[in-house]
Amino acid sequence: MESFQAGPPGTLRRLEGRQPVGRQHIVSNLVNFEQNMLAQMRQLRERSRAEIGTAVDESNIQPLEQLIENFRNRLTFWEGRAAELGG
Repeated sequence: MESFQAGPPGTLRRLEGRQPVGRQHIVSNLVNFEQNMLAQMRQLRERSRAEIGTAVDESNIQPLEQLIENFRNRLTFWEGRAAELGG
């Protein structure tokens, strides 16, 4: 089976030896890891003074939430590719 990676919009690039199911597994692990980190950041925010909590939210929590959303989008893509290829 061939596998492809999205390049510039509207293009795909072949990935030798990479299968969508393998990519799906990797990205799923990344989502889980980042969600655990996010939970720890939220605990830190709750235990901190208000001004420190705000700084943690702005510099750590919000970017991490965006990163998780990006990983979820990638996961959806790879799940779709695996389904297309019957994997």
